[in-house]
Amino acid sequence: RSGFLWPGLNAPVLQTGKVQEVSQRKKEERERIQTEIIQQRDTLERRKKIKIKREGGWSGKSWGGILLDPPDPGPNGETYEDFETRVIEVRNVFCMKAKEGRKKSVRALVAVGNGKGAAGFAIGKAGDRTNALRKAKNKAISSLHFIDLYQNHTIYHDISVKFKRTKIRMKKQNKGYGLHCHRAIITMCRLIGIKDMYAKVTGSKNLINITRALFRGLTLQETHQQLADQKSLYVVEFREEQGPLPIVVALPQGRVREEPEPEPDVPDTKLEWREVKE
Repeated sequence: RSGFLWPGLNAPVLQTGKVQEVSQRKKEERERIQTEIIQQRDTLERRKKIKIKREGGWSGKSWGGILLDPPDPGPNGETYEDFETRVIEVRNVFCMKAKEGRKKSVRALVAVGNGKGAAGFAIGKAGDRTNALRKAKNKAISSLHFIDLYQNHTIYHDISVKFKRTKIRMKKQNKGYGLHCHRAIITMCRLIGIKDMYAKVTGSKNLINITRALFRGLTLQETHQQLADQKSLYVVEFREEQGPLPIVVALPQGRVREEPEPEPDVPDTKLEWREVKE
């Protein structure tokens, strides 16, 4: 504040080829510098108070469920504004290098979808979290799956799928039931466009395995028309409002088979405790 200039401390030692001596700034210059310092301090304090609004994830500071920006535009200028991007998992991973030793990197699992049946997922790895998320969402948009939806709100039939040590059992539900599933499955179902479904995860709860199992089961489901063509039979559906009267939902394109579908004596179905209790 006194405005002293000490060469080598707050002023250069040499100026125009001469060694500087201890000097003092003028009063007007000292006031100008003090005003600039106060303005910079106020600006920094104002920036600290500003909080970036970010949609919360599943819990606390977890990155799971966080909404990201859309993927980067493609090489031909195509944009993906209608696709929603969600983080499924962000983890620190380590690997041993011959020269560097134990090297840390970030692995991100991201899913994208437009809510109309088109969705995908990918894993991105990088040295920092930002690049890992960017790589993952750009890879996910280039590996999309199209999933058929029944009446744009649920799956066509019950599905049981297994990937490694993870098993998922999905059940078709009526409108208004909602999503009663694992939180990662709820996030991905909303990206796909599924609004009503029950899913039970057993075995390993690894999020990568859950994601792969979910997409495998949904992409392998059969529509009513595919089932009718495969069995050469009518596909009918029973609803509560119709009572015992069946509703034909699909007709085979070829000849109709006269023999009915054989029913096994003991159905290969594993019941949950909640179903047994009811």
